[in-house]
Amino acid sequence: MILDAKYNYRLTQLSAIVKITNILQPIINQNIDEYVTLCRRFGNKEEHPKIDYLLGEERNLRLHAEDVYWKINERTLEVRIPLDAFTNIRSHYSRIRAAISDLIRIPVKFPTWSELAKETLTDGCRPLCQGVFYNNDKSQKNKSYIHIFFDEDIARLLVNPCYGYSRLLQATVDNCRSIYTARIYMQICRHADGKKWAIPYPDLRLLLNVDSPKKKGSTESKQRIRANSVPRYHEFRRRVLDVARDELLLMVQNNTTNYYFTYTEEFPSNRHSTPSHIIFNIYETHPSKKDLDAYENHLSQIMYIGTGIRP
Repeated sequence: MILDAKYNYRLTQLSAIVKITNILQPIINQNIDEYVTLCRRFGNKEEHPKIDYLLGEERNLRLHAEDVYWKINERTLEVRIPLDAFTNIRSHYSRIRAAISDLIRIPVKFPTWSELAKETLTDGCRPLCQGVFYNNDKSQKNKSYIHIFFDEDIARLLVNPCYGYSRLLQATVDNCRSIYTARIYMQICRHADGKKWAIPYPDLRLLLNVDSPKKKGSTESKQRIRANSVPRYHEFRRRVLDVARDELLLMVQNNTTNYYFTYTEEFPSNRHSTPSHIIFNIYETHPSKKDLDAYENHLSQIMYIGTGIRP
């Protein structure tokens, strides 16, 4: 829901989303354990008992988690993040606060029941969160927090194991210099089990919000339009794919990522300079010997094609 949102994310916003997930991790871990137990007990063919993965039988938060509070009357989940989790430089706090405030502008597709239509409406969007507020800790000098409030139904999706999860590292997202590196990293984490991720080139541009969907005469906010658009593929390859690949490879050396990638292009014919598909080859930071040999062989082929010299 969040990763597929075609929104002009800032790096700070993606970092906040991963931090929120980490804060909710105790609840998520318990729910995953319970979900696995149900799968083993009932199997894939039988319907599992319905469980509210957010609230327990007494309609309270199922598991106490630090910096998380369930507001019963307002049916919202409050998550608190310290500002110094983003930066230790206080002069940057205002920039961080401005970026996090825009979380309420992020549109996510979410089905909503309509009493007037008497059906669930799916063709529309809702904001990711209900509100963002700030607070200075009175007991600790110079300590400030961001408080983010989520509607109950969206909060349930954040902790529901039925929709699957990706193993994202906070250190990877926080060390990305390019927003494209963070977006691609999150996607290859989703597809890591299959070792590959193939996507049509036009779809990849839309997913990364490289192309503006705004049409002539549209009143849509300019927030979604990227100033540094890359209209031609050779620019996209140099400024998006190569930058993301090289950033993650550098993080492998620094031990700050769990996945990295190489990519190949699939062209519709020899006459086309724009590929139809981009195929990501996904590797773990501690790959098997077979995966490592395949990567070295692929790298040798690239160098030979580019320079004519075997490494």
